[in-house]
Amino acid sequence: PSTTSLATTSTTEAPADPTSLDVLRDEGGFRTVVDAIAAAGLTDLFVGEGPVTLFAPTNDAFEQLLDGTLDDLLLPENTDELAQLLSYHGAQGALTAEDIVAAGQVETLLESEPITVTTDDDGNVVLNGDQATVEEADLVASNGLIHAIDGVLSAP
Repeated sequence: PSTTSLATTSTTEAPADPTSLDVLRDEGGFRTVVDAIAAAGLTDLFVGEGPVTLFAPTNDAFEQLLDGTLDDLLLPENTDELAQLLSYHGAQGALTAEDIVAAGQVETLLESEPITVTTDDDGNVVLNGDQATVEEADLVASNGLIHAIDGVLSAP
């Protein structure tokens, strides 16, 4: 009986309220952005109360950067630059794909630099012209939403 009770307790607690960072870790395909968030010192932002929306580049998106770019960004002396880059991928509030398309622009955590949102002929959500396309929208976390994107955004 006590074993059953323990199993029930752990099953009940394990899936409770995954944060954005938990979702990124669990989904797979986001190891690079998880590592970058930690290196930039932004972990608290993505495990805090939120809500925060994150346009999360996939591992493949980071691999498209010029050789050495990611390695340079992850160096301790480039923490501020990395934090700015990641802040440009986040927005206050839980913004669904429908919300961002309707708005046409998303004010980012970088504040003065919004993301321009359009749709292409196939109905895909496209960010900043052709910098990235949303591959998977509306991944739900306890503290916001995540949209998987196929590129790394750069502020205009």
